[in-house]
Amino acid sequence: MPALRRVVKFNLGSGPMRCLGLAFFWLLTVNFAALAQPKTPAPVVSAATYRATLQKALRELEAMEKRPPRRLGPLLKQLDTAFTVRRADGQTQTVNGNAWSKMARDLAKPAAAMRRDVIRARQMAQSQIGALDEWTKRPYYAPADAQKIMAGLESSGQIRTGPFWWQTAIADAWKTVANAWDNFQKWLNSLFPTPATPNIAAPSDKWLWFLFYALVVAILAAVAWFVWRAFGGKWSRRAVRREAVLQGEDAALLLLPPDELRARADDFAAAGNFREALRHRYLSLLLQLDARGVWRYDARRTNWEHLAALGRSETKRALVPALSDLTRRFDRVRYGGAGCGGEDWSRFEADAREFEARAASFETLTEAVR
Repeated sequence: MPALRRVVKFNLGSGPMRCLGLAFFWLLTVNFAALAQPKTPAPVVSAATYRATLQKALRELEAMEKRPPRRLGPLLKQLDTAFTVRRADGQTQTVNGNAWSKMARDLAKPAAAMRRDVIRARQMAQSQIGALDEWTKRPYYAPADAQKIMAGLESSGQIRTGPFWWQTAIADAWKTVANAWDNFQKWLNSLFPTPATPNIAAPSDKWLWFLFYALVVAILAAVAWFVWRAFGGKWSRRAVRREAVLQGEDAALLLLPPDELRARADDFAAAGNFREALRHRYLSLLLQLDARGVWRYDARRTNWEHLAALGRSETKRALVPALSDLTRRFDRVRYGGAGCGGEDWSRFEADAREFEARAASFETLTEAVR
């Protein structure tokens, strides 16, 4: 034993050997089973269950506040737990209970707390219930795949994302003419030798410009003739007039009152601009529904997302089919480039008036039920 004690003393006396000895004793004392054991996930409870727990704790705190005994320790220990709260749409949040544990540490006598400590705990429970209600407040806006929606609308012919076929044909024709003109100029320049001195003037190209414009006019006349013959010798289809649309223009119009948008729609219709009349009339309808409390319109979301949220309401679901039809007609004219004449405007205006009357009667009935 003395010899072994001397060996251990010698080994731990030097610097490297002391480190090895300490590492050896740490390996003997560490609990590897506890380190290897995986952490258990926090339990998941519904938002309604969590609210019921907070409401029960609030009732107990109100009773403690009125009269003793004020045994606040067990209640704080019950709320000092970590778990996950799940909302009705699947969204989750983690609750760690740190605020309750901090309050328990601050208490001098948890078994006989003061009234001010109970008031503080009651206020914290009320604030947590308010935050939970704000988080679980409806409606929930479900995420929408914009690319999938646009692809479906384009495949069904409701909107168009690319240029018209005649626009593509004209662009290709101009590109072909420009390339031909460049090649023609290069060929002509190759026929004339490079002047030896700068005093020799280059030949005038005015007649070349005349030839170029004559060729362009002839090509356009031939295209127009072929198109005229393709439509049976007369222009039986009216070209769709497309208005220049600035980015964010609809969002700017949503800042105006609905009565002003409706007055502008009447002015556009009187001037014969039925596309703008339909657009202003539809936007005034959206704002009218917002003013009457049918929905809370958010310009950052699409009209179809608002309709989806409206369809999840049992009391307002009956308004969705008529409003979807008006929205589809608006999208075809606004984004799909569909024609809008006087008859289209008259039908849209009549349907919009009928829908507004139906929404007003629906609002009156809802208030009577309440």
